[in-house]
Amino acid sequence: MKNKLGFLLIILSIILIISKYKKDNINTIYQNKIISNIYDNHNIYKEYKGYIKIPKYNIKKVIKKGTSDKILDQNYVGIMNINKPNLIILAGHNTNSVFKKIHYMKKNDLIELYLEEKEIYIVEETKKIRIDDYKILNDSYNTKTLILITCTNNRNKRFIVIAKKYQL
Repeated sequence: MKNKLGFLLIILSIILIISKYKKDNINTIYQNKIISNIYDNHNIYKEYKGYIKIPKYNIKKVIKKGTSDKILDQNYVGIMNINKPNLIILAGHNTNSVFKKIHYMKKNDLIELYLEEKEIYIVEETKKIRIDDYKILNDSYNTKTLILITCTNNRNKRFIVIAKKYQL
């Protein structure tokens, strides 16, 4: 009886893992279709603000306005609504299907951002900050700056990537 129960639990675990993988894969396929439409038509739909692409880490995600749990839990990247000239803050979950690999980013890595037009950003630094550290919101930025933010294994910390717009 114990062997049958153990076998059943293993089968159920495998089914759950496959189901999660398929859900993430379908979400990625759907987002790639949206990105293709945004890029091909040069049109940002009301629901979608654009997309972010980090070629080195194979990240390509749709950006939606807001950073609510509803948006982030659907594996979108959320754009924070801030009134700071030259500052864009994007948030995403630390999962394989969103921002898991940004922890590996290094200085001079490239980020492609398409909001109203395609822009290239170059990573200047990465660091962990306290969850209540709002310094990045209080700073003023002379050049266009992109900040990516995600959670860490420590609930009191966030991981951020700071990148500056590449000027030709």
